[in-house]
Amino acid sequence: MATETQARASGIEWPSHLIRFGMDSLDYGRRFIVDAFRSKAAVPVSHAEVESYLLDLHGNLEGERAPHESVLLDDDDGFSAAVLGAEANAVLHLFPALSTMSLQVFSRRDVLLSDLTRRLTRHFEVGRFESHLGNATKALPRERARLQRVLAGDRSYARIRVDDRLLAP
Repeated sequence: MATETQARASGIEWPSHLIRFGMDSLDYGRRFIVDAFRSKAAVPVSHAEVESYLLDLHGNLEGERAPHESVLLDDDDGFSAAVLGAEANAVLHLFPALSTMSLQVFSRRDVLLSDLTRRLTRHFEVGRFESHLGNATKALPRERARLQRVLAGDRSYARIRVDDRLLAP
């Protein structure tokens, strides 16, 4: 393993998985994770519907005209979508076979959990949810390939949280 600086200085083409990027930078603000159970996610939900939901949520957090990036990640057991802006990010992981989803929201602005859960319940007919609140999160990378890797890792972690059968011996 080499740090990014060492890899550049060596003049050798290092494979990206062998480069350690150092400390991840943090974003400070409100960070919510809402795991939703018995949701409409069991019914096939289209990529367009999820992206529309996230864009609407992002518009509410940053303003409708705020610049943003969107990314989508398909998986064998569902898909994940993210909308990233300058002051807010929203990520939604769907697991149709489990009738669950996980919404992750970060914002530097004031956000109420009740607003997030009301929107989620209204749009996806959530039966119940669990929530987690924090005041810092890893900054999401802007490079698309790295962002997709981070999204895949977050998706795996969300899957473990919503499906406790994966924790059984």
